[in-house]
Amino acid sequence: MFSKIGRLFKTPQQTFGSKPELFASFMTLQFLERGWDLPKELIDECLEDAGPYFRPMIKGWILVYCAWLFRLACIRQFGGSFEQDMMATLRVRLLKPALASIQDLPDMFEFWFGKLDLATSEVVNEEAPTIKSEQVPPTYAYAAALAFIALDHASPWHMDFRAPNVAIAGVATAIARVLDQMKMPLLVEKMSQHADTVAA
Repeated sequence: MFSKIGRLFKTPQQTFGSKPELFASFMTLQFLERGWDLPKELIDECLEDAGPYFRPMIKGWILVYCAWLFRLACIRQFGGSFEQDMMATLRVRLLKPALASIQDLPDMFEFWFGKLDLATSEVVNEEAPTIKSEQVPPTYAYAAALAFIALDHASPWHMDFRAPNVAIAGVATAIARVLDQMKMPLLVEKMSQHADTVAA
């Protein structure tokens, strides 16, 4: 993905209005069209990890999870006011008539980002659980998996926190694979450097 950042800037004169607008455009493009440039092999592994219960949902969860990671990296790099501007721009972009068929997207981002923020903040000091004496993937991935499984209307365990541990661990493993693949803080830093170079 890093090699593609420069393509956002077709000419040195091209501008994007502001950094929040640039980052909102990038998130929109990655979520709707590029799938965060995740390799097919990784997606296949995630589908296998997710198992039969969650295979139909895992791709969507991964896209949302990547967007959430990107947002967190932006907050760490630029602060909360930047993130608010970026998300406001993202909302405007996603409400365009051309995207009317998926007009719930702005609310979907707001919903899932809030739920993932809450789920992961609640486990920050907890140990990752063990299943059959083996530790599951990082606690954050496990918390995100629980949130997706319990709160997605398509999940067989929607609003039911009794999903089998092995099924939860499969989703957590898939999410952990994505976390390992996506170096969001580095991506955000590289994008910022490119934007600063173009603006200079």
